[in-house]
Amino acid sequence: MSQTKLPTIVISGLLIVVGVGFYFATGRASLTALIPAFLGLPLLLCGLASVGPRSTMIAMHLAVLLAALGAIAAGGRIASSLSEPNALVITELAIMFVLCVSLTTIYVRSFIRARKKTVESA
Repeated sequence: MSQTKLPTIVISGLLIVVGVGFYFATGRASLTALIPAFLGLPLLLCGLASVGPRSTMIAMHLAVLLAALGAIAAGGRIASSLSEPNALVITELAIMFVLCVSLTTIYVRSFIRARKKTVESA
């Protein structure tokens, strides 16, 4: 599962940059613009916490849960924002959605590969 460590760190960093960037792009009008950063920080910690096989497994399962929840939250918020379109809000949410779905996909593929490897070696 170590192949998920680098994507976790990169995508969490991007989420932090997106959150902080849009917070300042909106003139620091709303803390909700920081939501991607609030999600990116624990994801970054999960990526950095992978020091041994056991901690890697726990951190990566927590990270995939956070990424999936982030995708669900962003997707739902995009749907509800369409009634009152705000280009900055929808753009930030779309970026968060794509990043979270990408990370979730990376994890699912990694988990499937690990499971196949376990089955083949048994």
